[in-house]
Amino acid sequence: MESMKTELDVTESQMEDWVSDVKDWADATTINTTDVAGLASRVEVLVASIKRRSQRLYKDCDSNKGRARIRRKIRDERGFLSSVVEKYNRMVPTTETLCFENILSGETAWPWQLPHSDSVDLRTMRRAFDLVMAGKRIQEEKMILQREMNQHWRSGESC
Repeated sequence: MESMKTELDVTESQMEDWVSDVKDWADATTINTTDVAGLASRVEVLVASIKRRSQRLYKDCDSNKGRARIRRKIRDERGFLSSVVEKYNRMVPTTETLCFENILSGETAWPWQLPHSDSVDLRTMRRAFDLVMAGKRIQEEKMILQREMNQHWRSGESC
């Protein structure tokens, strides 16, 4: 995390702001799909989910029955994604419309993530969020390990 802070030349408070922005973004994906921002967030989440399921299809499941279940989930998500993309395209100008076939093909440059000189892109904020959360998980694991080791030493003394 320290290397990322120096790489991006940001302060601790900026990293915390990014973490809260990503949390807000995650909350927004489940709240409302009647506005353009909500639809855009929903599209991103669905695309990521479909790609993740597709990549892990043969790694996570070693039976045909399990893979069929995952494929069904992918089909359902693709259908839902199609309807969300159609709804999004009806609400935005033609210059910002999405092509359903292209959004699953690779790294997509989302029209709502146009680069701005004064703002940080969402991918960087997510990376910062992941690093902060990993740091918190490490601290939790450290506390648990210390507690378990302390308990182990105490139980060894009584024998």
